[in-house]
Amino acid sequence: MAIRPRPVPRVAALVLALGASAAWAGCDGLVGIQEGVLASGDDAAADGTVPSEGSAPGPDGSDGSQNGHDAAHEGAASTDASTDADAPIDTSFPDIAVPDIGVPDGCAMQVPDTQNGIFVAPGGATSNCGSTTTPCGSVQTALTLGTQAGKTIVYVAQGTYTEAITLPAGVTVHGGWTDLGGTWQPLCTGTPATTTVLQAPAGSAQAVTASYTGASTFDTLTIHSEGPGALTAGQSVYGVFATGSGTQLTLSDVVIEVAAAAGGAAGGTGSAGTGTVACASPGDSAAGATGPGGTQGAAGGYSATGYTPGAVAAQGGAGGSGDNGGAGQNGTSFTCGSCDIEVCEPADGCNPPVTTCSNVTGTTPTTGGPGAPGCGGTGGGGGTGGAGGGSSIAVFAWQATVTITGGAFDPGNGGAGGNGGGGGAGVAGVAGARGSGSCSNGVCSGKLCKPTTEDVGGVGGTPGGTGGTGGTGGGGGGGDSYCYYSGGGAQVTATSLDCTPGLAGAGGDPGSSNAGPNGQAATHN
Repeated sequence: MAIRPRPVPRVAALVLALGASAAWAGCDGLVGIQEGVLASGDDAAADGTVPSEGSAPGPDGSDGSQNGHDAAHEGAASTDASTDADAPIDTSFPDIAVPDIGVPDGCAMQVPDTQNGIFVAPGGATSNCGSTTTPCGSVQTALTLGTQAGKTIVYVAQGTYTEAITLPAGVTVHGGWTDLGGTWQPLCTGTPATTTVLQAPAGSAQAVTASYTGASTFDTLTIHSEGPGALTAGQSVYGVFATGSGTQLTLSDVVIEVAAAAGGAAGGTGSAGTGTVACASPGDSAAGATGPGGTQGAAGGYSATGYTPGAVAAQGGAGGSGDNGGAGQNGTSFTCGSCDIEVCEPADGCNPPVTTCSNVTGTTPTTGGPGAPGCGGTGGGGGTGGAGGGSSIAVFAWQATVTITGGAFDPGNGGAGGNGGGGGAGVAGVAGARGSGSCSNGVCSGKLCKPTTEDVGGVGGTPGGTGGTGGTGGGGGGGDSYCYYSGGGAQVTATSLDCTPGLAGAGGDPGSSNAGPNGQAATHN
């Protein structure tokens, strides 16, 4: 495989429109027009098996067999797929490069092996399919039917196939072909790998899953992860997800483009303070201290299930209570027992009118109590911590053996850690209560005469201090960006691979010293 250098730097997106009547260049230099994809089911067998065809002769006069595998096949669950030759590749990926990996060596010599092959084209059938004239419309359908029929090669025509693939053992999925009304030829100009695209649908964390006992191959095609708009907080995304010690996977001239991982969820704001503190003694009305920030979140880790973001960062501490206010004033002295007269007129039942009060008894000197000091407000609750961001990984291998030859990988950025939530507000202090004491114990005779009343308690103290704001939650850890990650004893070898990782996810910043740790970004771990 000859590898061409990229002629352009990383750009915002790869736009590849594939028309149902696209122009193509034959490998012998003659130019023709693809008139459409034949999707008739007339030649399909009634029992659901793939129609058998004679083996096309190879260029050397052989029977045309190519790269058959003798390993046992494993069943793969059928997945409904949407294909559209006119649909452009998803352009929502934020940091995709334009790969230029060239044409595979020996492209013009390739002839499909119709004896061992099963065929896929946009708009193809959903059952009783797989021949050159009645191709399947889904790669997963072809894998399932091919396994049942003992087919070992899946030929995929140019187009975009929206589906997630579960790969069985013993098969080769080969893209970069064109279907000319039942005649299949390889595309031998430009970059054939980018003409055949597997696009993971929303909700599929990995575009291709490989876990089996045996060996399989992807050759000359492009794999897209699900788009970033479909991700949940902290979700990781993968192009190929290979696990298990028996899994052997070869990626030859494969382009993998992965969206940026999702950022972690931000922490929530702390609760506001409630009420005031006990205020038996006076203070200086100082405001409460701000609560301490929460501890930062941890870095994420890997297992057979992929990347797991680190633990959510700790909650911030509660704000301190405000100090009590100043002391209240002393009460005053007053002699109770005097009477106030309310003149009684004849209309009120007094004839002659009553103009004085008499028989005043119970005159008593009284001193009011002192006012209470002001009360400080309670502090606010701490904000909760941010969660970790996800990772963007083109190829994830756990215990598996993966061989990469040529191709171009473009993982997205790691997800940023969530910011810690802000602390809750403290409660304002209140003024002290008035001292006890009032008198109205005089006894007055005479119609409409009443005792004089007087508040003799001291005025309460000045308001206490406002409670402190709660501490900010810690920041979550950032996610990683890798071209490929190997763990659990996996063996990954890469030759002539063109790959630039995305940016490491930044740790969540709570606005304090407890920002989360940044993720990692590298070609591989």
